[in-house]
Amino acid sequence: MVKKTYTIKQELVARFANALANPARIAICDFLGKQKSCYFGDVEKVIPLSKATVSQHLTVLKEAGLVDGESHPPRVLYSINKENNENARTIFLAAQESLTHMQASGTLSEYADLFITEEN
Repeated sequence: MVKKTYTIKQELVARFANALANPARIAICDFLGKQKSCYFGDVEKVIPLSKATVSQHLTVLKEAGLVDGESHPPRVLYSINKENNENARTIFLAAQESLTHMQASGTLSEYADLFITEEN
């Protein structure tokens, strides 16, 4: 079996896209981006989900490197990882430019035709 290798950029795109593939996680990042830092209880108050669910979302964001969590027992202080968020922003802007180029050249519509049938 041939082992597939991916570039660092491809790995980062996948990691950041997966972490941001949920509107609750985007809302958490939006909230944290407006704070220098805050505790879990502050995040949990503004996200309309259970504490366990908010905690799971924070874990996904931390694992992706988009959010930092500093332990202050018994609490955790959360903040945006500014460097990785800037990396994600740069990567997604480049992806948007690629999609715009594909749309302008007609490549995007040809690709979409593979997935869209008249039954859809």
